[in-house]
Amino acid sequence: MAISGIIQFHSASGARSHPYQLDPFIAGSGTEWNRVGFFGSTGPGSFVTVSTYQDTTYACNESGIAPNIGVNVYSGILQNLKYVNSASVNPNGSGSVALTTITLPDATLRVRFTNPSGTAVQTQNAKILCVQLGATSGVASESALVSGITVQVFEVAVDSAWTQISQTGTNSKNLGARATNSIIHDFHLGISVSPINTGEKKDFAFLFKLEYL
Repeated sequence: MAISGIIQFHSASGARSHPYQLDPFIAGSGTEWNRVGFFGSTGPGSFVTVSTYQDTTYACNESGIAPNIGVNVYSGILQNLKYVNSASVNPNGSGSVALTTITLPDATLRVRFTNPSGTAVQTQNAKILCVQLGATSGVASESALVSGITVQVFEVAVDSAWTQISQTGTNSKNLGARATNSIIHDFHLGISVSPINTGEKKDFAFLFKLEYL
């Protein structure tokens, strides 16, 4: 029998919107602030040029609108990690640095696993996937490869290079095991996205999986 734990997506601790929780995602809930938006330099409403990567990242709704933008610290602003090359990143427009210099508070997202039984566990075979959404915002298959965008991911404080999880024949990135017993395990991810062609891109989602024991 499969037993599910609790998996939540949050802004990282260094983001202005911390500790904003992006989920639960509900299909058809277009007004909820449970999406991640990748935008141009002026944030929501600005576009990312084809074959370049985003300059800003926000928690937003289906229409690309961030909560209370410009009003307070809970404006949906996430840490922006812009892909430069396989081993380099530009954090929040500050200039190119090595991926290995990025710290946990700098992550785009913190994915938190909690064992609902309250028992301390270890984790293994964790992975982040980028999956294609169907017309009803559902996932027809976990292996449904996203097209039309380039999605790059790395695990903060673990990886020294980005991994592409779209357009490549694979849509997943393996994450490090957590060998220390704990009720809660966090995974910090850097994410960067580039459009391959023109048009709004919102028919994809991030899926997180792991085993615990």
